[in-house]
Amino acid sequence: MAKVYVGSTTGVIGVYTKNPAVTAAQVAAGSGVTDPAYYQEFSDADFQESCYNFYTAFSLSGGVVSFDLSTAKTQAKTQAKAATDTASGLALNSFSLPQIAAQASLPAASRTPEIQSALDNLNILVTELTSTLVSIDAATTIDEVNNIVNPPTGILFTGRGGGLGPLDLNVSYYTLFDSASMLEAETELYVPGTSTVIPYGSYPGGFDSMGNCFNLGDYTLQIRETATGSVIAEFECPLAPAGEDVSF
Repeated sequence: MAKVYVGSTTGVIGVYTKNPAVTAAQVAAGSGVTDPAYYQEFSDADFQESCYNFYTAFSLSGGVVSFDLSTAKTQAKTQAKAATDTASGLALNSFSLPQIAAQASLPAASRTPEIQSALDNLNILVTELTSTLVSIDAATTIDEVNNIVNPPTGILFTGRGGGLGPLDLNVSYYTLFDSASMLEAETELYVPGTSTVIPYGSYPGGFDSMGNCFNLGDYTLQIRETATGSVIAEFECPLAPAGEDVSF
């Protein structure tokens, strides 16, 4: 079966032929779907890679395997909420619940700096989760959903100071880019301090250098998805005239 692109609607992805000799246990072990009249085995050759991150969206009926985007969105929201829960626990793990409750009831100016910092971080996480859930709802393809909850990872070779001074961005390019649903060419570099956008391809296979694109003391650099402006990674661009690898 050829790999099939899954778009915005529920759709039939494939039909498996009847094989009564296969037991229900074998079927369940192969895919988690327990229809003993059919044998299902999902493989990388069968479906678009980004579908595999959303196993609950597959269904089997009468030997027909389907994929439901709305179910994938539900799983993505669960994944996003779980990630926020984990991050929230890390943000607050130095404090007991009674400590947090007592401090949260006080005016911000009366809280200890440590508790206030933790609560500020928690508010940021909640705001980010709200934005993520809205983006998932607005997604129209499985690739868009996957880009939100499973953003690309990799290594960007970059740095500052290769031009006339430390405010200049060097030529930058990926030495590793890992994503099931996004291409390198679908990304851009962005300097929020000066609202500078460096598009992919401005340098062959990467991003061109840019003079005076940083403000003194603010060297924040973002990797963003070009189509949506979603931030994939944010870090301080290192002072490295010869360039260096930055993992994201």
